Amino acid sequence: MKVLCISSSGGHWIQLQRIFTKLNFSDVRICSTYNHIEDDFSGFKYYQVTDFSRDDLYKIAKVFTEVVSIERNFSPDLIITTGAAPGLVACLFWSILRRKTIWVDSIANSEKVSMSGRIAKYFCSEVLTQWKHLESGKVRYVGRIL
Repeated sequence: MKVLCISSSGGHWIQLQRIFTKLNFSDVRICSTYNHIEDDFSGFKYYQVTDFSRDDLYKIAKVFTEVVSIERNFSPDLIITTGAAPGLVACLFWSILRRKTIWVDSIANSEKVSMSGRIAKYFCSEVLTQWKHLESGKVRYVGRIL
């Protein structure tokens, strides 16, 4: 199974690192908004995408183009993201292609599911929260992930 792990920088990236280093699939690749991070993770193929937020939505088109390029080079079976906006675009794209997509909401979101997580529940295969009291509808709690 080909797996792509994607996240934005900062805490999203730290949480994704904890997930992808534990994955036991034959082909795991990583994607983030950082420059030159591949030097830190030899053995993993790395893709970079543009970071954006709701304050600069005009960058969605560029991220979409970058995700299409990853599809041409890799074509993952499973996409796992810890957010934020670039991961949401990736999950939307691959859900249209009927790939399995997993959104893991940040452990920092203890009061409510993130805005991106609330959007992701409409098209991601799985949306996971790390807080039992936030489980509702399609947003599931399956235990502590990180």
